[in-house]
Amino acid sequence: MTCRVLALCALALDLAVFAPALPAAAQAPAPVEWKAWANGQERTFGDITVKADDRRTGEGYFYIRILKGAQEVMALSSAAFLMHEPTLGQDISGSSKPHLAALEWSGNDNCCYQLHIIELGAEPRVVGDVDIKYIEEGGFPTFVDRDGKPGLEIEVTDMWAFYADLLAGSPVPRVVLRLEGGAYVADGALMKKPPPTDAALIARADQSHDTYEEAQVGQVWAEVIASPVIELIYQGNLAAACRFHERAHPDDDYKEASLLKLLEDINVKTRRAEWKLWPALARANGIPESGTLDCPR
Repeated sequence: MTCRVLALCALALDLAVFAPALPAAAQAPAPVEWKAWANGQERTFGDITVKADDRRTGEGYFYIRILKGAQEVMALSSAAFLMHEPTLGQDISGSSKPHLAALEWSGNDNCCYQLHIIELGAEPRVVGDVDIKYIEEGGFPTFVDRDGKPGLEIEVTDMWAFYADLLAGSPVPRVVLRLEGGAYVADGALMKKPPPTDAALIARADQSHDTYEEAQVGQVWAEVIASPVIELIYQGNLAAACRFHERAHPDDDYKEASLLKLLEDINVKTRRAEWKLWPALARANGIPESGTLDCPR
């Protein structure tokens, strides 16, 4: 990756596109709010205790045990867990009870992650699980309050892993999830953002144009053309995404095919995705759920 691409990824404009970077470690470096508990570390909420324990098994798994008094009522096991410290004991689901957010890692390179939201009430229970699969540095889940209602929403990345053959440079649009009927689903209204200003869009598109025209390789296309288009559509800005592509992609034999591929890939991928992602994107972009993405004429 050239210095020009890195500079482009870091461009601080209100057209926000995330700059992916492949970490050297197998597990993506976690931000400070996500903590790996030491063996024996515990927290108590009333008569409920959450405890980290790797002594119960010899096969290399790590346990998070939940006890009511002295009796174990739930246990999670995996290669590793990270705990979200700021929300530990807080009301995540809106039930007015303390909760635990535990991020499970399978032990594979950058994959696979599952977020468990556990209510620590009189009878501890799993409120919802969120399959995240790939996480790159900077892509860990965050907890937000977008609707002002009790509880929190979860913001995650929907990594388009290996979209241009390599993990590094893959698009990583963000998705806002809310709890609905015992499952976390995407919320298009909460994902929607104001469109970029004309000046921001033009500046970003012109830099993307110059970078891709010089490189003319798939990985750079995914990073500087596809990623901004996908991100804008996830934010409910289909018209801006189309204008960006029109200006950013060089006028060559592949320009029309590039746009058609992007729109078709988004139409297909988000319909197959978890979290009921397609209905959320349709709502965010003001099109019927039975419709498809298409640039305004």
